[in-house]
Order: sequence, then structure tokens, then C-alpha cells
Amino acid sequence: MVILADKRYFKFSRRFQVVVPTVFIFSCSSALFFWSVNNTQEALQSEFDRKAKRYSQNIAERLELSKSKVQSYQAFFQGSNYISYNEFEQFSKALLGKVNTLHGVGWTEITPHRERKNTVNALREQGYPDFEFTAPSQDGMVKLGIKDVYYPVLYVYPYEQNRRALGLDLSELPGRLDILNSIEQTGKGRVTPPITLVQENENERSFIIYLPVWKKYTNNEELRGFISGVYRASGILGSVLNDAQKHNIGILISDISSKSGAEVLIERAVSAHSFIEANQFTIDFHGSQYQIVISPSAEYVSNVNDWVSWVILICGFFISALVQAFILMMSGAIEHTNEMVKRKTKQLTLAIEKAQSASQAKSMFLANMNHELRTPLNAIIGLVTLCLKTDLSNKQASYLQDAKLATHTLMSLINQSLDYAKIESGKLELEKIEFDLSDVIKKIYAVFQMQAKQKGIDFKLIIDTHINRMLMGDPLRVEQVLLNLCSNALKFTDVGSVSINVTAKTISHQHEEVIIRIKDSGIGISKEQQATLFQSFQQADNTTTRKYGGTGLGLAISKQLVELMGGHIVINSEIGKGCEFVITLRLQKTQQSTTFTSQTIEQGYLADESADETDNRIEIASASESKQKMSLHGVRVLLVEDIEINRMIATELLESYGAKVTQACDGQQAVHTLKSDNDFDVVLMDIQVPVMDGLQATKVIRAVPQLAKIPILAMTANAMNEDIDNCHAAGMNGHIAKPIHMVSSILASLPGPQAQS
Repeated sequence: MVILADKRYFKFSRRFQVVVPTVFIFSCSSALFFWSVNNTQEALQSEFDRKAKRYSQNIAERLELSKSKVQSYQAFFQGSNYISYNEFEQFSKALLGKVNTLHGVGWTEITPHRERKNTVNALREQGYPDFEFTAPSQDGMVKLGIKDVYYPVLYVYPYEQNRRALGLDLSELPGRLDILNSIEQTGKGRVTPPITLVQENENERSFIIYLPVWKKYTNNEELRGFISGVYRASGILGSVLNDAQKHNIGILISDISSKSGAEVLIERAVSAHSFIEANQFTIDFHGSQYQIVISPSAEYVSNVNDWVSWVILICGFFISALVQAFILMMSGAIEHTNEMVKRKTKQLTLAIEKAQSASQAKSMFLANMNHELRTPLNAIIGLVTLCLKTDLSNKQASYLQDAKLATHTLMSLINQSLDYAKIESGKLELEKIEFDLSDVIKKIYAVFQMQAKQKGIDFKLIIDTHINRMLMGDPLRVEQVLLNLCSNALKFTDVGSVSINVTAKTISHQHEEVIIRIKDSGIGISKEQQATLFQSFQQADNTTTRKYGGTGLGLAISKQLVELMGGHIVINSEIGKGCEFVITLRLQKTQQSTTFTSQTIEQGYLADESADETDNRIEIASASESKQKMSLHGVRVLLVEDIEINRMIATELLESYGAKVTQACDGQQAVHTLKSDNDFDVVLMDIQVPVMDGLQATKVIRAVPQLAKIPILAMTANAMNEDIDNCHAAGMNGHIAKPIHMVSSILASLPGPQAQS
């Protein structure tokens, strides 16, 4: 501080006289302080390392001892060809007594389908009249369908707290069949990843040990079944954890052998301390690897009072302060000001970094939510679509149609929620590309004309023939706005008609104002309700939500999208007299000057007999139906998808249109298939597949000359803009976002000549 002070107040001689003794005294004091602190820390670290090692050894020993009870059951079943439920129960009472670490014991017998009936009858005769082979579902435990081989839990103890497991087919639980197969191949027991029992809270973790039981013959062995023991982690390790907590030491045990990442088994967290390092150990336990992290708390360190180090530092500081007292008093105010500036600058920097991190986390959350929601929805829509192609009763068909409508509603909710979040965070970017307005109009008409026909209302499309079809803008967002408004019009209209009227007005040589009026004869909206209609999560009133459903986001998003495109939207409505939404879009013209004709709009639809172009308009009625039927006869498709149910759905859907489908479970398998047989017409590539992901596989395929031109489409739940850009950058021809509704979605994603062929 003296060295950096203003030269007007500190001459060199005075600086030297003040600085040298002060620096010397404080340097010596500091050196002694750090030497003392370092010795103390090393002693604390050594002591903690010894304790951590002892705790890890105790944990390993208790885990190994935990399996002894299950081994007794293994020997019990190994020594007899048949044991009744009563014998199993009596043996359990004698063996376990009041042991609380073993939560439950089960006997699972491998049962071929031919023995299922006899097994079920035998259990019912032993006093369990409702016994049946079951599988978990959203509605609880349901009767299991027909399989070649079953893995049912035939005996459980204690019965009351484990009764739901009786009859449960273990192969129906995620990942459980892999464990059972591993036991059969190796002959060794396995332990499951950490689980939470139904009757326990989320913080109480357990695991299950499975041991094999063999049928013994003269010359060979055959696997008979499995003995399973359910253990509470806190029950086995309770005394170790309590002792560690008593000494202010935290223990974290995780299963790191899972492909999905580390799963916590036990976590007794403590407030961490900076200079004493945590100890980490790894142990093997029945095919799983457990990572043990033992860390000290701040309280653990505070129990050791290092007074000597602090006395050295304080004395040195005090002496130095006496030497510099006058100078510090003079420069204190300036130093304080500089320190405040630095602090505020640091706080501002941290705030900016935190805001950027939050924005990035939100974007990642949106992408993950988009993928995770679309993946199961794809399976639901696909299964409903396939089921509708089968022979069904009228009631079954009606139920499935309702389910299909519900999935469309859910898809709309997902899209609207993601769009709203992107708009709110300022992450939504509009494209500015050349597009054909007739493509957007035709798609809207195709989507809603059948829905209008089913409701028995008129649906009309009236186009001004003077409109320039080729415009610059974001066609996807224009289509989204029209979808929202038309969907509302049809939802709230039970009698009468819905119409779309498209006109245009030239406002300059380069720009055209497109005006779209969507009018219905539905329930209408009062003037008071219109005031808040375009606000987020708002609907006309609560009865509207209860009767018609919806989130109240559609109109808010539509208004924001229209305004982002430089336009505006207004509403004209009265209660009981329907609604009219008027959308005005300011769009740039292109060099092509192409207007609408009746052939432009029809393309597969029947024009109404009243359609007339003499008044510069085209009118298409809702009685139209598609003239063409999709056919993929003879088309060879390579389907790359790691999820079995998605492969089944896509395969059956494509084959129903005549395609020949070859399946691949990962990107590497797809590459090998194409290298051995390159006579495929199209590749449908999922992005998130194991071994080699879809993007990497596409790059490898494009590097092979004879495969460079084969059409590759991304068929994935990754539907964000950056995902689409990544697909194109990797060399894919198009992108299809899950859920896949129709085969036409696939063909529509191919470039022109390929799609036509």
C-alpha cells in the first residue's frame, strides 16, 4: 500500500523506512503461520484418511455379511426338489426371527408356458386363491399375457408387506431380465441397482440380491430358479452411518456400474470443508461396483483448535499494523473505495455468468423435455394407428379415435408450452426463406376438412386469385398460427360453419399485406372477455376450460408470433354469434410472380360446385376427400431405431403401405448393413442410438462412395432448430420430428425428385 501511494506524500526514503521493516516482520509471521497451518492440516488429513479407510472396510464387510441369510435359502432350496409355501414360511420364521435388515425374501421359479396353469393351480390350492402371473402397469398389477417362459415370484416372506410381489414376472421389470440372464450365464449371484421400495420414502434406498438355484442331474445342471433378498441399505449400514455422523463425517455410496450413470445407494451429506480432501474407494459386490466417498464436515475440522498458528499471524499483523498505523489511516478511505468497486464488479460479473448459465440450462431443459415427451408419445400414436387398422368393434374404434384425438391435443400442448418458453426467454428465431403460401393453405385445409365433416359443419376456403403465392417469411410459424386459430374455431363450433378467407393488398413494390380471416358460428366471446383473451393461460371463462379443455396458450403464442412477423391480429365477436379473427401479415415478395388458381388449391380435393373465379376468388368446400392413396410397394427401407416398440410400430406402419423394412438397432449395425447391401431406397435414422449415434453413422455412410447419394432422414424426438441444423450438417436429407403420424410425413421430408419417386 505504501509503495503504491502517491509520490507527493511518500518520499523514497520514507517509503524504504516504512516498507522494509513492515514487509520483513509480516513475511516472517506469515511464513511461520503457513508452516504451522500446513503441519496441522497434514496431521488432520492423515488422521481422517485412517478413519475413512476403516469406514470403507466396515462397509465392505457388512455388505458381504448381508448375503449370508440369502445363501441359507439357496442351500435350503438346492437340497430339495420341491418345497411347499408352508415349508418356506416356517423356514423363514425360524431363520429370520426379528431381523430387520432383510426386508423380504422371495422364491422365483423359471416356468415354461406349458407349466403355467399347473403352477397357478398349485399356489391357489396352498391358500392363495387369487394367485396369478402378473406384470406392473399404470393401473397397478395386471394379469400377464402369454409368453414362452415366465419368471414369477411364487413365494414371498413376510407376506403382508410383500404381497404385491406374489406372482410378479421379474422379466417385466426394467433391466431385471438382464440380471437373471447374467446369473444363468455366469452361475454367480447378482445385485440390482439401488431401488426405492413402494412403501418407503425416496430417501430410503434398497437393493435386491439374486442367487441361482440349480436342478442337479447325473451329468448336467439346469437352472431351476432364483432366491432373492431385499435389503434396506440403511438397515445394513446403520451402525456405520450413525458412527460417522456422530464424528461429523459424511458417507456417499453410489452404484457406478449402471450404463445410465451413477445411482445413489446411501447419502449422508455434510457441509464440506476446503483443505481436508475426501477419500474415495471402489468395491465389487455381486457384479456391481460401489463407489464410496467419505468426506469431513466443517464441524470435524472445527473440533481441532489451531491456536498457535493464529497467535503467530495475529501478533505479526499487529506489529506490522503499529508500524504502518499513520499511513493506513491516511490511505484507508481510498483503499476502501477501491475495494468496494472491485467487489461490485465481481458481483456484477457473477450475476452475468449466473444469468448466462440459467439461460443455457433453460435451453437444455427445453431440448430434453422436447425429446422425453415426444418419445413415449410416438409409441402411443403409433400403437393407436396400428390398432385402428385391425378389425375392431364400433365401440373399440370409437375409443381409439378418442385416444388419437387426445394424443393430438397432447402434442399441441407440448409444442405450445415449448414455444411459449422460447418466446418468453427471447430464444425463438424466425426463418426468412422463400415459401409457397398455397402449400400452407392446402395443409391447413387438409388437416381440418375431415374434422369438420365429422362434426357436420361446413368448412370453406376462399382465396383471392390476385395473391402472390411465392413470399419470403417463416412458413412453419404462419402454419402454426393458422392451426391454432382453426383448431379453436372448430372446437367451439358445433353447428353452422367455419371459413378461411384469404385476401391480399400490395403496399409496396417489395411487400404484400396478406389478410386471413378465420370466421366461425360458434359460442362467441363477450367484449369483457376479449380484453384478456390474448394473455397467457387465459380462456373466455372457467366453464370454457372445463367443457372444451386447453391451456390458454394458443392465442397468446399466435399473437406473439404474428407480431414477431411484423403483423397484428384482432378479434370481432359477440356472445352466441361466433368469432372472426383477422390476421394481417406483412410479407416480402419474391422474384417469382405466381398467383392462385383452382388447380393450385385442389390437388387432390373436390372443388365445390359453387366455386367461381369470375369474382377473383376460389372457393373450396369441406366435402372434399383425397383422390390418391399412398403406396410404398417395393420400396426398401432401412429402419435404425434402438427402442423395440418404436421399431415395431414403424415397421408395421411402413409394411402396411407395401414397404420392405430391414431393422438396425444402432448406428454401427446400420453402417455394416449398408456396406453389405446398398440396395436401399431410404434410411430412417434415429439420432440417439447406442454404440454409434445417428449423426456419426450418417457421416460414416456419406464417406462411402457407393452410399453417398442414398436418402437419409432423421426420424427422432430431437425437434429443436439446432437439432435440425445438426442433422443437415451431418449429411441427412431431411428431418421428421416424433411422433410420426403418417407415412406421408416421411415422403414429405425428402427432397423433390426423391419424394416423387
